[in-house]
Amino acid sequence: MRTKLFLIALCLHIGAANAQTTSQTLCFVSNKNRATELVLRTYLDEEIQKKVGALAKYSTSKKSISLAYVDDGTTDDSVDYELHWLEIYGGKITGEYRLLKPKMATILGAYVKYRSFKTGQETVFIPSEKSGSDCVISRDR
Repeated sequence: MRTKLFLIALCLHIGAANAQTTSQTLCFVSNKNRATELVLRTYLDEEIQKKVGALAKYSTSKKSISLAYVDDGTTDDSVDYELHWLEIYGGKITGEYRLLKPKMATILGAYVKYRSFKTGQETVFIPSEKSGSDCVISRDR
């Protein structure tokens, strides 16, 4: 019986390890301080067609920040959809990111609202002029 359970667990583990994940990288700038850039890379599990997480990287920081996907939907009549992540930094939930796509806009017209749980301050990031290979998350230093 233990052998059967082990084999089943092994098969499930191998199947999970082979899941195909794709990513999309988007660039934004702060609407208050255009010198602050935000690169957001979202991840989609192709097998289950669900967002599974994201990375955020600021031009003012050397490290990427892990984001845990929470949900999607809309809280505002002016947007088609909204994606919601929680910021995980130092093992704690420290903020939230919401990617909002306005009605009648493409994903390139989407913007990000970030709220710090420590200060309560909200920052809006609008689409950057960067795209493609200019919009990258460099390795953490």
